[in-house]
Amino acid sequence: MVIQSKYKIYIYRIANLKSIFGFISSFTFAALLLACATPKTYYSFADWDASKDLRLDRREFVDAYIDQKYFDAWSPNGMSLSQQTFFDAVFNSLDSDRGGSLSIAEFNTHIKSFYFGLFHDTFGKWDENNNANISRQEFKTRVSSSNLAGIWDTNSDMNISERELAGGMFYICDIDGDGYINEIELETWKRNQAV
Repeated sequence: MVIQSKYKIYIYRIANLKSIFGFISSFTFAALLLACATPKTYYSFADWDASKDLRLDRREFVDAYIDQKYFDAWSPNGMSLSQQTFFDAVFNSLDSDRGGSLSIAEFNTHIKSFYFGLFHDTFGKWDENNNANISRQEFKTRVSSSNLAGIWDTNSDMNISERELAGGMFYICDIDGDGYINEIELETWKRNQAV
């Protein structure tokens, strides 16, 4: 794994410094080893706020999202998502009761977020058989003909990468649309982390 290799290099360099210069105490050496081997954790807003300015810009959010491996929930194999896999994951995210179809409430609660506020359809247009539920197939039919993939696939390669997903999640998290995420927005997003 790349991360483990990076840590091994740091440990090797620190060990060389200790043996070459002999001035690093065992305590300092252990502290440096621990610092190199321990990944950053993001428990509180302050952990996400690298600039310590009490707001997250897009870069801070994307970096923390990637470091925390949120992408793994969308792509267990760590590969970029095909558009169809992305559509399935969006459906699963919206299907909060895991019933296999979307109720009006499930659909209306978050669909606009995935379109970054650019969604103007109605539930009725997506519910083709008018049974008050949107099946997975109805969803795939409508979402495939919409611009959802184009909004998230910023480099137009027909896949959603980890960085593209993280960038999109920034806009979902930025509830007030001011281009920054405050502590309340981050905590709300984390609490509703179906997305």
